[in-house]
Amino acid sequence: MNVTRNILFLGLVSLLLGQKVVVAQVATRYEGVDSIAVFADEILAVGKVWWGLKAGVNYTNLHGKDIDYLFSNDESAYKVGFQAGVFVRTTLNKRFALGHELMFSQRKFGVSLADDGGDYSSRIAMQSIVLTPINLNYAVGPVRVYAGPYVSTLLHADIQRKEEDGTWFKDKQIYGSAGDDESENKYLQKMEMGFNGGIAWQLNRRFLLGLNYMQGLSSMFQYASSYDVGDSKDRIRIYNRGFSFSLAYTL
Repeated sequence: MNVTRNILFLGLVSLLLGQKVVVAQVATRYEGVDSIAVFADEILAVGKVWWGLKAGVNYTNLHGKDIDYLFSNDESAYKVGFQAGVFVRTTLNKRFALGHELMFSQRKFGVSLADDGGDYSSRIAMQSIVLTPINLNYAVGPVRVYAGPYVSTLLHADIQRKEEDGTWFKDKQIYGSAGDDESENKYLQKMEMGFNGGIAWQLNRRFLLGLNYMQGLSSMFQYASSYDVGDSKDRIRIYNRGFSFSLAYTL
């Protein structure tokens, strides 16, 4: 959580510094111009901070060379989740802006298992707080493209399993615990990082429709005790990736 707070703080500092730079640029541009009205119209758009709410659906899966190390094959199916949160956007000029987001995100990943319940398809479900400290936005008319880093903090996770009699249950051991030495169960990292990029369409002054792609760069599974349990594998190369479709409302 301390890492999340620090990144959010840096994002807000960047936001404030961006506003100061923009105001200075606009003032220089209109230096010597007598029309205060022209300057006022420009400053209302350039350097303005926009706040709003955002919600949508996630469509995610896992990828990486070690999927079959933890699961019964090397495939992962896309599953649907949801997200909701807040965003801030500061215009730097008529084309560029800085974006910041703080979202609650539910992501699901389809996997295959082979255990006491037989061979079957299952899913992992995760609930996380996803922080996008800075997205660089570029606008052409009503269309906006953007890209930037993200960091995610895991709140909860479980995987669906089957009993021998076919009864389904949610196994929460995949979230991990302080006493888990990873000798039997591998569990998820509590922090994950990556990048995101997307395109958005400004429907009107209030509503923005968006398509986003997210790619994890840090492994999703913890394995710090690989040496202690006698495993030659020093890390588990499994990563998050997926798309999200969202609708944003500017306040």
